[in-house]
Amino acid sequence: MSICVLVGNILLGIGMFLTITTMLGFARFDDVYTRIHISSINDMLGIPVAIIGTSFLFFGLGDIFTAIKLCLGAIIWYIVTPITSYFLIKIVYFYKENENNKN
Repeated sequence: MSICVLVGNILLGIGMFLTITTMLGFARFDDVYTRIHISSINDMLGIPVAIIGTSFLFFGLGDIFTAIKLCLGAIIWYIVTPITSYFLIKIVYFYKENENNKN
């Protein structure tokens, strides 16, 4: 087993652990803001770590082009995730404000 495959398997395991932990936390918390927070943690840690782990596996198999595409996808994921979490929290906040103003 090469080093790339070993590192890829470790990163995939870490990504899966973070995703399972996020699912448990999402089911446990009641507030919308804490649920968005825990899901954004998974988006910033769990999914990109799994994508980079898959990239290492493809690199270990010799498919360098796919490994580079996966790394670029992980970089784009890191850029887009905070923006989407911010806008989702902003939408929830304004919806609750409008609902409070109606009463």
